[in-house]
Parts: sequence; structure tokens; C-alpha cells
Amino acid sequence: MNTDESARHVLYVDDYEPMCEIASEALQRAGFAVTTCPDAGAALAAAARQPRVDIAVVDLDLPGMRGDELARRLAGEIPVVLVSGEVDAALRAQAEAAGAEALLYKGRLYDELPHLVRALLPR
Repeated sequence: MNTDESARHVLYVDDYEPMCEIASEALQRAGFAVTTCPDAGAALAAAARQPRVDIAVVDLDLPGMRGDELARRLAGEIPVVLVSGEVDAALRAQAEAAGAEALLYKGRLYDELPHLVRALLPR
């Protein structure tokens, strides 16, 4: 985890460790601080512990609580981006209904996530 206090803080939630590593690397290279969590429970606990979380990026398919439910819980507090290995009209509607700001295809995560996060955060 990058602990630079001036960096905007991203909470990345995915039960697949290699995706956490890819996202963390991409976001840290773009200057963001990153906390990764393997499930919704750990994410909710991390969000409560952190002095500041600016945005959450959440995998749609999580064990226990699905990503769209986690998005519903977080969306009133911080912007949420859902990520999925598949993106179609039905999943876009599901993301919108959950209060997510965006739905991103995992295959574009490394290239697009830092730009999307930057675009969604207020200056």
C-alpha cells in the first residue's frame, strides 16, 4: 500500500489476488494510494478504518456479498466503480441501479482505471 498522505486514496476490492496486484500497480504508478481487499467485509472494515477513502473500485463477482450490494452500501459516501470480466447492457443497468459511477471491463483495467478514477474524483 502506498501511504503518501497527499495521494488520493483508492479502495480496490477483488478476491482474485493477481487483479489486485495489477490494479494496485496501475493506480500507484498514477500517483494514487491504494488499499486492496479480498471481499466486501474486509472492504467495509478498511473503509471504516481509513482516515480517507476517495473512491472504491469493486469487482462485481465477490464471495459473500456481491459487488453491486457493496456498491449500494458505499455509493452514498464515495464514488464507486464496478469492474467485471464481462460488460453488457444488463450489467451496465445493474451497475447504475447499484449507484456505481461506471462499469469497467477488467481486460482494460491497467490502461483505463487510473484515467477513470482521476475523471471521477473532484479536483
